[in-house]
Amino acid sequence: MPSPADTRETLLHGIAAIDRVLAKRILTALDRERDTLLWHTAIATSQALRDGHGCLLPAAWAEQTHWRDEASGKPGYRFPPLDDWLAHLCALPLAPDHGQPLVLEHDRVYLRRYWRFENELAAMLRQRISTPSDVDPDDARRVLDTLFDNTDISIHAHQREAIANALIQPFSIITGGPGTGKTFTVTLLLAALQQLHTEQPHIIMAAPTGKAAQRLGESVTQVKTGLRGVLPGVLDDIPETTRTLHRLLGVLPGCNDFRHDRRNPLRLDVLLLDEASMIDLPLMTRLLRAVPEDARIILLGDANQLPSVAVGNVLAELVAPITPAHPASSKTHRQRIMRLTGGQPPDGSTPDCVTTLTHSYRFSGGIGRLAEATLAGKAGESWQLLRQGDEQISRADAPSVEHWLIELAREHYLPAANAENIETAFQRLADFRILTATRQGTCGVEAINQQLEHWLRARLGVPPGRRHFHGQAIMVVENHPATGLYNGDIGLLWECEPGRLLAVFPKDASNMRWITPARLPAIETVYAMTIHKTQGSEYRRVALLLPARENRILTRELLYTGITRARERLSVHGDESIWRASVRRRVERYSGLGLRLFNLP
Repeated sequence: MPSPADTRETLLHGIAAIDRVLAKRILTALDRERDTLLWHTAIATSQALRDGHGCLLPAAWAEQTHWRDEASGKPGYRFPPLDDWLAHLCALPLAPDHGQPLVLEHDRVYLRRYWRFENELAAMLRQRISTPSDVDPDDARRVLDTLFDNTDISIHAHQREAIANALIQPFSIITGGPGTGKTFTVTLLLAALQQLHTEQPHIIMAAPTGKAAQRLGESVTQVKTGLRGVLPGVLDDIPETTRTLHRLLGVLPGCNDFRHDRRNPLRLDVLLLDEASMIDLPLMTRLLRAVPEDARIILLGDANQLPSVAVGNVLAELVAPITPAHPASSKTHRQRIMRLTGGQPPDGSTPDCVTTLTHSYRFSGGIGRLAEATLAGKAGESWQLLRQGDEQISRADAPSVEHWLIELAREHYLPAANAENIETAFQRLADFRILTATRQGTCGVEAINQQLEHWLRARLGVPPGRRHFHGQAIMVVENHPATGLYNGDIGLLWECEPGRLLAVFPKDASNMRWITPARLPAIETVYAMTIHKTQGSEYRRVALLLPARENRILTRELLYTGITRARERLSVHGDESIWRASVRRRVERYSGLGLRLFNLP
């Protein structure tokens, strides 16, 4: 058998340097430098992590050839049949209790660090899911009756079920697509919690990104303004300020851990966490470490959206369907929900902690139909909807991508730069965004932003060589606690007085933060954004640009996420074959979290 050293040069193409380095360390630790199968197993495990999987699933790689170099004719490496592969690994000291950097468990291969994250998160979730609530069901029923009987609130049955569900257990998830009333529901839930506690509960609202946190606060404020008949003082005690997760946990410079952890937990009674689909496995684990065991956790999110760009797909695994016979779908729990709502019992297809909102209050036209068909994997139907178009959706009819982009900039971005004041400029900027799938390439974020910035500079008369200009849209691309700016924060460069240019970022719904450009962390121009970066955001109008070539990151979840960023209008520029292939492709994230929580395969 050839050793890894013998084959390393022939397989260099297509294998990342970081994967090779990690594989070498693993083989050295196991004293198996000549084990070719272990070498490639370690490489594949490292690559799987970089692709967002929590582990390597050999069943998905068995008898497949990887790292083939078509240009040079190098053959790559073909993994053996699954039974032979697993037998080889089982003969090695890779069991969890052997303490090796590679772990084999449940026919999955982990790097020990992520095996620990998965086990720890599963244990914390099991503990919280099984902990009985301190809320008396009779008291909860009285509060619900008072809340709905004394107001003009019109609420869907699933929304009342979600509120009841979250009242009677300390860990709950409310999931549903855009416009299904998640924020409205959770605002009523917070009002109900206020009335169930004699002492004012300490409520904290958070989200993964600055934009998502800002939107959560604005949405809760809007809902509170529209409610009538709620007991005096109850709405006033519901917070409107929100934080990003990193701000909440406390970033420690140069360290992966946070200021708040088990030894220094957060001070709160209720944590409301929005856009939970964006939270990766390590971050969710670190968050739960920092939340007191007796605190209530409420997760909001759309499990059909793109998962985190990092490792894991935690929300999707938590809301995954289970068998009706599984104890997580308990008859007792369904009876308790019926007692609180007076309606039909939950269908029992998901764990007790989950309620799914299905009625959309926002998407009744083309955007909703296109999103639904795309998510269902109906490639032909979704393309037909897009080709026919209606008052909400259309295909771009410009003669070229360049012409289409310039017309969009002329209509949306030039007026923002020429706005009379910063408030109007931000409003115009928030109304529209160009979305792409990739950063690189002719249809990627970097090329589009460069093209639009060049065009805007010419129209605004910016002198050559000037780095920044009045009206330039910028996005922070690194966390910078010293300035209170974090990755994903969007602002504008604005001339507050002649010759003085400042960077402006919305602090909350009514306040701005002004910073000199010299104090800014790393930023980039932002007229186009990747779909990943826009999760947690919405715009009145969206222009969605597909790459000119096939790309494995193009999936139905990515298209669905991009489509549902638009409230009123969506324009798509892309080839039919690319669209259809993207709708057929699904996101896959392998892990063992569901297995550890609900005995799922």
